[in-house]
Amino acid sequence: MRQLSSSVTRSLCEQIFTSPIHWTKAADFPETATHAIDFGPGGLSGIGPLTARNFDGRGVHVIVVGEKGKGDAELYSSLGVKSEEWWSKKWSPSLVRTSDSELHLDTPFSRLLGKPPIMVAGMTPSTIKAGFVSTVLDAGYHIELAGGGHYNAAALRSKVAEIQKLIPAGVGITLNALYINPRQFTFQFPLWQEMRKEGLPVEGFCVAAGIPTTEKAVEIIEGLRGAGIKHVAFKPGSVDDIRQVINIAAANPDFPIIMQWTGGRAGGHHSFEDFHQPVLATYRSIRQHPNISLVGGSGFGSAEDVWEYLTGDWSVERFSVQPMPFDGFLFASHVMVAKEAHTSSSVKDLIVAAAGVDDGAWEGTYTKPTGGILTSARSWANLSTRLRRGLSNCGRNSTTLSSRCRRRSGLCGAKPWFGWKKDGSVASDLSDMTYEETVFRMVHLMFVAHQKRWVDTLLRNLVGDWLRRVEERFAGVNGGGHKPSLLQNFSLLDNPLPFVETFFKKYPLATEQLLAAEDAAFFLAISQRPGQKLVRFIPVLDATFEVWFKKDSLWAAEDIDAVFDQDPQRVCILQGPVAAKWSVVKDERIKDLLGNINKSLIQRLLERKYGGDVSAMPTIDYLAVAPKAVAKNVSGVVRTESGNSVTFEFGSTLPETLVWLETLGGQALSWLRALVTSSIIVQGTSYIDNPLRRVLAPRAGQKVIVKYTGSLLTSVSVYGAARSYGEHIDNFKAVEILYAKDSKLINISIFEERRGSFIPLALQFVYKPSQGFAPIHEIATGRNQRIKEFYWKLWYGDNEVLPAIDIREKFVGPEVVIKAEDVEQFCAVVGNQGESFKTVRNEKVQAPMDFAIVTGSQAIMKSIFPNAIDGDPPQACASLQRLPHEAGDVCKAEARIVSVINAPEGKTVKVKGYVSRRGQRVIEVVSAFLYRGCFSDYENTFDTTEEPDYSVTVETNADVGVLQSKEWFEWENESSPLLAGTSLIFRIQSQVFFKDRTANRNVSVSGDIFVRNQLKVLIKVGSVDFQQDDSQGNPVLAYLRCHGTPMHLTGISLGLPTRPPSNACPIQNVH
Repeated sequence: MRQLSSSVTRSLCEQIFTSPIHWTKAADFPETATHAIDFGPGGLSGIGPLTARNFDGRGVHVIVVGEKGKGDAELYSSLGVKSEEWWSKKWSPSLVRTSDSELHLDTPFSRLLGKPPIMVAGMTPSTIKAGFVSTVLDAGYHIELAGGGHYNAAALRSKVAEIQKLIPAGVGITLNALYINPRQFTFQFPLWQEMRKEGLPVEGFCVAAGIPTTEKAVEIIEGLRGAGIKHVAFKPGSVDDIRQVINIAAANPDFPIIMQWTGGRAGGHHSFEDFHQPVLATYRSIRQHPNISLVGGSGFGSAEDVWEYLTGDWSVERFSVQPMPFDGFLFASHVMVAKEAHTSSSVKDLIVAAAGVDDGAWEGTYTKPTGGILTSARSWANLSTRLRRGLSNCGRNSTTLSSRCRRRSGLCGAKPWFGWKKDGSVASDLSDMTYEETVFRMVHLMFVAHQKRWVDTLLRNLVGDWLRRVEERFAGVNGGGHKPSLLQNFSLLDNPLPFVETFFKKYPLATEQLLAAEDAAFFLAISQRPGQKLVRFIPVLDATFEVWFKKDSLWAAEDIDAVFDQDPQRVCILQGPVAAKWSVVKDERIKDLLGNINKSLIQRLLERKYGGDVSAMPTIDYLAVAPKAVAKNVSGVVRTESGNSVTFEFGSTLPETLVWLETLGGQALSWLRALVTSSIIVQGTSYIDNPLRRVLAPRAGQKVIVKYTGSLLTSVSVYGAARSYGEHIDNFKAVEILYAKDSKLINISIFEERRGSFIPLALQFVYKPSQGFAPIHEIATGRNQRIKEFYWKLWYGDNEVLPAIDIREKFVGPEVVIKAEDVEQFCAVVGNQGESFKTVRNEKVQAPMDFAIVTGSQAIMKSIFPNAIDGDPPQACASLQRLPHEAGDVCKAEARIVSVINAPEGKTVKVKGYVSRRGQRVIEVVSAFLYRGCFSDYENTFDTTEEPDYSVTVETNADVGVLQSKEWFEWENESSPLLAGTSLIFRIQSQVFFKDRTANRNVSVSGDIFVRNQLKVLIKVGSVDFQQDDSQGNPVLAYLRCHGTPMHLTGISLGLPTRPPSNACPIQNVH
């Protein structure tokens, strides 16, 4: 004002009425400013709220004073001072260097995944194939397995098993499931949880094509959390969808949510919205929920176009607002030209040739081909953006398409019109075709003749079902009676033309007769039955035409050989209009395609943020979510530092387990933090819930000592243990954990006290900081042997050495004297209050059924120790059948393994044993052990079965001849030949050795054949001896089941009670 040449009054009037106000410049506060105060009279309509909008994301909190006390109260209160986030500081990317010297982009998304913040989104058909999915995972990037191409549980399980074999141990799989398709979603969602619980490497789940309600989303997330799945993704398509995902995040604040935003430029089936405006409108709300990772996609193909969204520059340069960084980026249609993608070569050429469009021109694809791309209506009542080729040439309107397809006999698109006559003319309807013409047309369109394969096996079976329908129509024309089907097996159609020609020679009328109306309806019904891929043609022109023409139409891009004339311009090729311009190189390795983008982003950020100085960036052990701040002193725990060790002592009040493990893990990412806070541990190629979290849970009276060598944490020791029986031992070392820096081995010893001796269970793990998503791997070599040695010492003596035990060996236990006090104590433990088992009530104390485990356990339990049974004894659940003893008996047990079977639920070992008393077998004990897990060692599996006695009466001489012709039948009574009318009793034992779950390596059957004399005594007259490799079944047992009757023999009475007392309490022991 001192420099004014005019009057002050004039200047004030000009400032108020005529001069512009550059408020943004006027409010350009220094970086140190954290609050702005509005003292003006405008209140909520004044300059304060306007300034607050300008400061959105700048870290400046605006206080409006005088607005009925709210601002005044905040201004003069020193408690609970409010502040705003500075987006560019909190969410902007940085770089970190891990202990393996690798440089990583550091964003919330990369921390969540433990991988670069670049992913490949689920996309049908590209991410259906196991080969492509596993290649991306092996390259170190996140990808979603597309669930849309898996129509049943068996197909999805098979795909996951195939991927699991191809990827490194520890790498997890994420499924993209279509919420809009309830039939698929309702089986895929629970199946995905089930597979994770089974130990399969399942990591994440994407809810695609629709946003559920908050209540439904909470249900989904609770299911995922309960199964151990780490994160969930949603794909909103509008501002309302984004706000709904925000609501879901608010309702589940402790569960990671990936928000994948693409906008309309990715294709109409994702969204119709501009890419930027919805993010501008919702960014503040998104960033209020730290469990959301914001991932952008569509139109990206290089580091150059990703860069501005990574740094947040896009919002500054385009819209003059605060930087709005994204956390990660997804690629989809751009990867279709990668070398490992299953896209057909000629289709890749078309993609590379397409010009694509810039960001401002993608909406033009709705009305006309733009940059080689056209958006068309899809069968899901939305739009799909595809390469402009065969589809556009036929017209975009369904009526136009149908008329052209009929007129041109299917020269329109990958799915031709079905109607065809032998003379080459077009049939306008199914009823104009003969039965022969329909079959040849099906073979022509669905069998790839030059490669001698069907498009899909189920379509081969479809042709087989239609041929059988033709047989049903014509089999009785030339005479009555039953006729065997010519098509005994669908495999006869593997090369269909010779069979079809023979078929119609047998049924010549089918070459002349036109389809009956009911057969035409049947044809349409089986062509679209659930669980079967849709047929590769259009059989009818009616209201369902759009479904026949467009549904399941994307498959052709990956199987051009199965397309009519192998013409790629017939194919609908899914492509984002903006992404297409970046597809300029064909067959670039996916590792290079994504890796070059990641490396370029790292280099750009290194120059921008660190001036190119690698030493200036922080170093961490591995890439993972940063540890939460935890107080050093935890309630209920006394912490003491002494030299190179820290001691934690627990009192009677214990902290929560998660709080304690966070404290024990420390504030830095390290091997110990990975060991105690990781939810999973990698075991082979599977995931198991981290057992160390249970082992190291806080217990009253325990003491934990953590030792360091310099700054390196090297050991953890846990003293004191809670025992289920006997006194507690305060100075007992329960757990010892040792870390070797050079080898990164973690050796864990868990001790068990046995009569004054400490028996160690040795477990070994390896720390892999290169896999931040799963840094702890268990060493499987020798694991089960170490566990067996531990239990052998624990059960049979601490000085005992586990011997080499053969799986065929007979296991003999020591003599056991049944004492009354032992029986009484046993009954007290299991809760059996029967009067017969108490010494004060009986002179001769009886033993209950359950006591058989005491007399026979040492022999039976030896069955879990043979080397051929490579299982984990703690995972074995035993179920026993038991019979009674009485006090004073001296018993001895013996047992044998009668079967070892690998099943989906695990390995089952069945043991049969006998308890002898005074030299006589009085009890048969059958025990089955289930080793939980997945096993493939079929070379050690077999099943021995004592079959029930079968009574077979050979009624006629023909029956006698049939039996004597069997190679396994041996008649031994030469003085009395086998005569018609004789009743034979077969007592056999079957033994099967397995090749895999469905085939046998060897089948053997042995046993004796008896007849009864006049005194009903069994007289042996023959024997059974059968053995065959690679047998598909048991022919001996098949014969007996067909011609004989199983006999229910009663046992021999031994003068012992045959039924337990009514109050006996059977138990099931778990070892």
